[in-house]
Amino acid sequence: MSMALIGVVLLLIFMFTGVPILVAFLLTMMYFIWAGGYDPSFLMPYGFSKVDTIVFLALPMFIIAGALMENAGIAGRLVNAGNKLLGKVHGGLCILAVLASAVFAAISGSAMATVSCIGSILGPRMIKAGYPRGMTAALLAASGVLGLLIPPSVLMIIYSWLSHASVLRCFLSSVIPGFMVMFGLIVTSLIMLRHCDTIQKYIPEKTGKEEEKKQRDGGIIPALIMPIIILGGIYSGLFTATEAATVSCIYAIFVGFFVYKELTVKKMTKTLYDAGVTTGVVMACGLGTCSLGRAFVNENLHLQVLDMLRSLSDNPTVILLMMNLIVIILGMLMDDDAVVLLTIPILAPMASAIGVDLTHFAAIIGVNIAMANISPPAAPVLYLSGRIMNVPANEMFVPVTIYLVVVFAPILLLTVFFPQLALWLPNLVLGA
Repeated sequence: MSMALIGVVLLLIFMFTGVPILVAFLLTMMYFIWAGGYDPSFLMPYGFSKVDTIVFLALPMFIIAGALMENAGIAGRLVNAGNKLLGKVHGGLCILAVLASAVFAAISGSAMATVSCIGSILGPRMIKAGYPRGMTAALLAASGVLGLLIPPSVLMIIYSWLSHASVLRCFLSSVIPGFMVMFGLIVTSLIMLRHCDTIQKYIPEKTGKEEEKKQRDGGIIPALIMPIIILGGIYSGLFTATEAATVSCIYAIFVGFFVYKELTVKKMTKTLYDAGVTTGVVMACGLGTCSLGRAFVNENLHLQVLDMLRSLSDNPTVILLMMNLIVIILGMLMDDDAVVLLTIPILAPMASAIGVDLTHFAAIIGVNIAMANISPPAAPVLYLSGRIMNVPANEMFVPVTIYLVVVFAPILLLTVFFPQLALWLPNLVLGA
């Protein structure tokens, strides 16, 4: 076995035994320094040069924007407005759950943040209205991963940084697959509920005069403006992704303090602290990934893995499917950011070598990791949804399996075999 493949095995062993991601990368890099005679002054400066980029500014900005949307009362008002329109329709709250998750996902770019916010607001309402508990938790988890597909997505920012692909093209690549997943979840949920007679017309909870006044004050219009700022700003060319996130943060702070008056200094401080911690972790892991990645590139790891796959089949489609399988398995066992940091430096050059456009590959990776995030045994987003709503895991397994088999798996295969699902919109907006 070559030194590069030994390094991969060591890295996987470290990660699966619970060693922190950054430490796992650094320990593996120490193996290369010891066994291969690599000089740290050759590896580390490359890692520093890669993390010293403006792309990373978008990460904390989107994290802050999502947290402010929740804490400033913006998300709650959007959900309440949707509840008035759809709450009395049979299965209407399922439609609302998917749509609300899609809107919040477009702000936060994070599956975990989407499930935490929408799940805590909408989950209890759905259960009170008679929706099956397991299905409710599974649907909110499946809707939460839309944050990985509907732009702007933190996952796509990291992917584009590692693969040197255009951020905007990567954003646009997952739009059509994301909307296909959204539509599929709605239709599948309504079919699953068509014979469910426990659903009642939802009656809004009675609130005190002060709470009712708080809900009325400011109206829904300021809340609706925030998604328009981000999506309209990016796709009109007025803002870059980083600028749009920054402007939306400023807007959310203004609305939270002076319009809805629900944002406090304490909430603001916690939001900034959490964003700083998350960004710091990603940047530190990025440093380890890029430094180790240089050793992998020097050892031609991607070519060795490609040769290994080609020994099984020379068909580029079969090789691509095997790469999908690798990502899904790792995604079922590891955090989504860790999967991207680990696989993209290896798989992106392989994809290019077999003729796969990196924009197309971005959409494939997005659907793969979205699917893996709700696939047992690890399924971090699924278990988070269950914890928020106090639903045991065994109640979620059947409905989430239905969503995986009926919605996610077919859309993944369509994305793999029909590249235009990922390439048509970027080519339309940005040119081929």
